[in-house]
Amino acid sequence: MQYTSIVKNLAGLKPSRKANLLVTGMWSNQNLAEMEKHCEVNVVANNITDNDCSKMVDPAKWNVDPEASFFCLCTNETVNGFEFNFDTFPWHLIPED
Repeated sequence: MQYTSIVKNLAGLKPSRKANLLVTGMWSNQNLAEMEKHCEVNVVANNITDNDCSKMVDPAKWNVDPEASFFCLCTNETVNGFEFNFDTFPWHLIPED
């Protein structure tokens, strides 16, 4: 239910009705399926298909759409044991608006 409410509330912030999603594991992959029902989703990187959730896709390979209304990620994928280090996260790649 939260996946749906978040997307419906944020998708219209820009006319494109797009969302950036960084797929980090099972939870964000479930979020992808729900997001696609309500807006166009740009997958920034897919940690499942590219690295089997063992490490994050190199940020230099991320595909961030600046026209997207928001950027979504799951910072703690408990199923696969993947967690971001906020001190080293590439915040500069996420558009400020």
